[in-house]
Amino acid sequence: MKNYVISLASRPDRLAQFNVINAPFLDQITIFPATDKNDVSKQACVDAGIVLNDADYDDTALAVAMSHLRLWQLCRDIGEPIMVMEDDVHLSPDFWKDREQALTTNPDYDFLALGFNTDWPLEVAFVPGSMKATIIFDEEQPKFLKGRAFCYPQLSAFAGCCCYVITPACAKFFMENIFPIKDGYYALRYFTSPVCREFTRIRWTNVGIDVAISMVLQDVRSYVCLPPIAIPGNDWSSSSFERGGHLISL
Repeated sequence: MKNYVISLASRPDRLAQFNVINAPFLDQITIFPATDKNDVSKQACVDAGIVLNDADYDDTALAVAMSHLRLWQLCRDIGEPIMVMEDDVHLSPDFWKDREQALTTNPDYDFLALGFNTDWPLEVAFVPGSMKATIIFDEEQPKFLKGRAFCYPQLSAFAGCCCYVITPACAKFFMENIFPIKDGYYALRYFTSPVCREFTRIRWTNVGIDVAISMVLQDVRSYVCLPPIAIPGNDWSSSSFERGGHLISL
């Protein structure tokens, strides 16, 4: 399996940090040049059929989406699964062994998330077809990478495309059903009770590729590794994104 880390040429600091943090794994990882937001215009993307005019994607979100799209095209063309990482990810000490266990345990996967943003709700079904559960994590990310007893629930929604494995069939499905990017939302639970049994639904509006993926995950065999074996830096002070403005009450 080929392993790609998406890296922006204008941010060598991020790649340098990735190389330091993940030094034991670098011999099996290929750098994939990210699409730069300075090379993107929404109108050009509309004309190319990548996004619809009513989609609320700024140039940064479009650039990120196009980076993942190009890797999905590559996956489809080479006809074998690939692993995609973003360059702020921190891999577990036994990452290759842990990933192999995840792949062996879920041989029917289409999409396997090995990491995600832990400051955002994760929606899963612990038994395929059962009621969904919403998981909210605390802030102590390093503890995740020390966990050894893994489970792989069915994935319904997540934030942060920091590390995942995708099959050619799933890549083709995403290309056909996410693009052109359109207006829409994922109905995320918003808890109104301290015991978390009372909730309403709010619109997690489609302003980024992780939302777009979550909107179609119910149509593929998608799983998530718990605890995660890849953790994103998710540092909003150095991110190209700005958080906010993408949650609207239903």
